[in-house]
Amino acid sequence: MDHKPGVGAHWPGHFEIAVVCVRIKKQQNYFLLGLGRSGIATGQFLQAQGITAIYAWDDSEAARAAFEMACPSLRCMSFRDHEWDPKNDRLIVSPGIPHAHPTPHPFLEKARAMKMKIECDVELFLEWQQDKKIIAITGTNGKSTTTALVTHILQQSGYDAVMGGNIGVPILSLGFHDAYVLELSSYQLERLYTPAISTAGILNITPDHLARHGTMENYRDAKGRIFDLLNMNGYGAICIDDPYCAHIAMAYAAKNLTTISMVQPETQEVDLKVQRDGEDIVLGEKEGRLSFTPPPSLLGQHNAQNISMAFCLLVDGGYVSSCDFLKGVATYGGLAHRQELVAHLDGMTIINDSKATNIISAQSALQTYDEIVWLVGGQFKEEACAFEALYPVLKNVRHLIFFNAGDDAIFDTLKKGCGRDVQIDRVQGVGAAVKKAMEVGRRMPKATLLFSPASASFDAYKNFEERGDHFKACVLESPQISGEK
Repeated sequence: MDHKPGVGAHWPGHFEIAVVCVRIKKQQNYFLLGLGRSGIATGQFLQAQGITAIYAWDDSEAARAAFEMACPSLRCMSFRDHEWDPKNDRLIVSPGIPHAHPTPHPFLEKARAMKMKIECDVELFLEWQQDKKIIAITGTNGKSTTTALVTHILQQSGYDAVMGGNIGVPILSLGFHDAYVLELSSYQLERLYTPAISTAGILNITPDHLARHGTMENYRDAKGRIFDLLNMNGYGAICIDDPYCAHIAMAYAAKNLTTISMVQPETQEVDLKVQRDGEDIVLGEKEGRLSFTPPPSLLGQHNAQNISMAFCLLVDGGYVSSCDFLKGVATYGGLAHRQELVAHLDGMTIINDSKATNIISAQSALQTYDEIVWLVGGQFKEEACAFEALYPVLKNVRHLIFFNAGDDAIFDTLKKGCGRDVQIDRVQGVGAAVKKAMEVGRRMPKATLLFSPASASFDAYKNFEERGDHFKACVLESPQISGEK
């Protein structure tokens, strides 16, 4: 193919398990702020290293109680009045706790004033496992699917590979393996410092998390840090179809990077051009191009981007052959809550896309299906005018069910974009939305009931997983499926 090979092309097909030199400094004091799943895993990990100077805190009393139950020899204590010593203290903070925007946590505000480095659990992992092969993936959308796909292909090719990080598995709970595939968020990347990553990829960058980062430039730069974390022989890939990624590619031109494009921009040279021929995906041009049909779990333009990134990381990165890559792609079954097939019923296809927490994610789903009954609502992140970006793909929507009664401006924007031919219902809550969607879908010849909320889930749920599980439960408990009269 007409693109750069990764420097890791000489790597063997399997990695030998080596004795890992643990670089965690036992003489330091470790302060853990934020005691959710990753905080508990961090406490247990540090204890396993023989460290006793561990101090933990969470503003939630329930979280403190759960931590003390999971780590019975540790006790939570506030370090509000602690005088930080950057040489002897380490501050490991849950990624979700802000240190700058919108309002810094008071502990972190004081720590920054005293020149303390703010780290997260992934930094400890990079120090601990820097001799292993670490593949890291980031982006606004698609990173979970790509992380799972890369892990699946490695496992199918014989690797002892696991995934963790932002995908929901605490990274310090993974134990010893040959290769690690990490999904990294911007919240994590801005708290990482050790250049220990073997292979890294950025899928895309679109406006998101601006309350946390303050500006798009800050968000972009946090994502770009993933290439700063590459080791001496590191290899990276980046899709340059948005201006933010194009900027990063130019800023890191000195790195060993492969650029990917789905749209073949004229203003920037591209290493790997990706095209679609119907449902087929074509990687590269002319001699050596690779053409194949993706499985049902990887349909759509967005998944073509995910697949092409996996190809660069694994084939160009020297982990697997093109043949093994295609075998792995063909057997990939997909992730829960990412355009997940829930059921086929009476001609209806029911899709759970609860992971669509922003407009761009919902756009990817809307352009993948036809004859859509779209269920949309929740805690919206963007202003009403931003939803105008969905107008071109609303042509696939036949019926819109809006399940958030409070957002008049967004409702009106979507109603305008759908036009007069699209029927619209407004209900309160996911349960009512499913009930209405099932009634509507049964009257359509080949309907796709698409639960793609284009919003955060925190209006009624702990996270998008809980929201998606509730949607699936409502579908499976509906009279049409359960058989109730």
